[in-house]
Amino acid sequence: LPIEILEHIAFQLLDHDPTLSNTIIVPLLQTCKRINAILAFRNNSHLYSRLFCSRFDYAASAGGLGPRAHNAPHLAHQLTCYSSALRCIQHGNIYDNHVLTAFSACFVLLIEDDGKNRHHLEAAGLPDFVDQFVRKRLHEDSDFSNGWPQESPINCLALWLLRYTSTEDRVGPTQEDVRELNQHNVVNLISPTSSYDADHNGPTTVSPSSMHDNDWYRLTDRIDPMETSSKLNTRYTYGSATGLWQGRARMHEDFTEQQLFLNALLLMRLREHHCIDPQDPVPTGGANGGFDDGIANAWIPNDVQIYEDRDAKLRFYHRGRVHTYEAYRPGIANSHDEATCKGCLFRGTCDIIYREDDVYYAGVDADQVDAAMEDDDEQFLVAASSQYGLLIDSILDQRGHAMEEETDVEEDVTCDCDEEYWVQRKCNGVLDIALVGETDFKHGQAWNHHRHYGRVREWDGLVAL
Repeated sequence: LPIEILEHIAFQLLDHDPTLSNTIIVPLLQTCKRINAILAFRNNSHLYSRLFCSRFDYAASAGGLGPRAHNAPHLAHQLTCYSSALRCIQHGNIYDNHVLTAFSACFVLLIEDDGKNRHHLEAAGLPDFVDQFVRKRLHEDSDFSNGWPQESPINCLALWLLRYTSTEDRVGPTQEDVRELNQHNVVNLISPTSSYDADHNGPTTVSPSSMHDNDWYRLTDRIDPMETSSKLNTRYTYGSATGLWQGRARMHEDFTEQQLFLNALLLMRLREHHCIDPQDPVPTGGANGGFDDGIANAWIPNDVQIYEDRDAKLRFYHRGRVHTYEAYRPGIANSHDEATCKGCLFRGTCDIIYREDDVYYAGVDADQVDAAMEDDDEQFLVAASSQYGLLIDSILDQRGHAMEEETDVEEDVTCDCDEEYWVQRKCNGVLDIALVGETDFKHGQAWNHHRHYGRVREWDGLVAL
């Protein structure tokens, strides 16, 4: 049979395997040495990348990493990662040694979900699995952290997954038990039908996975917090801090569930302001460029005066200079002008393109870069092949099938890696995000009147007030 026909047969077998175990193809691989060589993972990344695209959502990865992310070896490797994670969840053992790896894969599946991923995760039983993990394992070793859950990667992922898999029915009992605190919806549930485009200041109809772009970039960005980063955008969705916020001001050392309503209630209504190029952001407070103790004052200098004008402008007066921020209004374009924006004038265009080959323009030897990239791709392909190959080889060894026939099939372990990772966006001129707010009058009558100022950290979107 032609290779294409054998590939199609294998694809149909694998694509109709509801357990995602991939063992359904083993009898076909055992038929003869030639068929095994044609369909083996290490030789046919095209087949397994095609299977990945049939089972899982993949548009979001290209949006974040460029078209190179969809090279066949990369997608085939993701197939093995996701299939292993789903099998771990299906087994239902929250004490399995591979739960952390499975949670990591599930997190990526959810933030890249456009419909297919969530279906597989729910079919595998992720909501119940995460619920059981949080109830039974979240407080492991909490004696070493004053009774609070450990700040570990597995706990962090468990809580993210709990949020992404919660519904109005996970939330209902909380609203009944804590009526006073939850007169408003304090948990924003993930909606698979809504999304937001920060660059264009308003809602859009793009894919559901775009809702999680900031989470995705925070996960994948390689950032040194102490250095200025070359980033797509601040990892913060414009307008997400705007509105009424409520919570508890503090927890006393002798805190118990019976004292829940005795803690001070904090309510504040926040507004968001943006510093638009060519305006200059107010400097950060604290030592070492604000990365040190600046967070204690929301990265705002101590010697500054702040005024909010009637024209919805927020002005920081600092050491003889005025730093002006304009109010953010969803759906309304800001004052960014390509003719006055220093960034646009420097580039000569409003388009911003981030490429992995930007080192070329920093005076780095291009030949050295090419050699490093080729080495990385070769190592990646070898690692991906061995991971899946070990799975199949172990099954074949257990069954004791010997394949001694000759084959004229040449192994193809090459990878078209000429494309580079790149991402493009339009400049919107936003250089900094500041927050201002206060306690509503009716809430202030009961809980005292407060004024709040804050800022959003540039490289990861952390909010401090």
